[in-house]
Amino acid sequence: MGAPHLNFVISGWRAFNAGDVAAATAMHHPVSSIVEVDQVHGRASIARGADGIRRTMAAYMDMKPHIDVVTHQTTVSGDFAMTRSQWLIRGQDKGGKPVEVHYHGMRVHRRLSDGSGSSLSTIPGAPIPNGRCWPRRRPGRPRLRRSF
Repeated sequence: MGAPHLNFVISGWRAFNAGDVAAATAMHHPVSSIVEVDQVHGRASIARGADGIRRTMAAYMDMKPHIDVVTHQTTVSGDFAMTRSQWLIRGQDKGGKPVEVHYHGMRVHRRLSDGSGSSLSTIPGAPIPNGRCWPRRRPGRPRLRRSF
């Protein structure tokens, strides 16, 4: 059996690829935190709260991004889940030069009382230098797989 309450994660990736700042922000809990990376934000820091997440998502949307995600592991316990994933974000900087952000980390998610979900926290791993850990075959569409 999969983790149906994590479908909001896939919707969030689609919103990100569509450039929808509001929907990409909405997948995060209002008190959550996410990582800002040098290549996009000009610094490596943690953005906290709804305003910080909105600013972080807006900076990504300025890149006209496309995100590919491979989820390696999902662990579910009651209303909480943790996913371990790699992300490859491609876009352009303000000068039109290609930018690639290779990243991996874990995220903590929570099922809310209305049945929807939200991401609470990103637990960063080190950025992947030159994408060495990225699969040889680029993933097609975002997918969520359950490990047993």
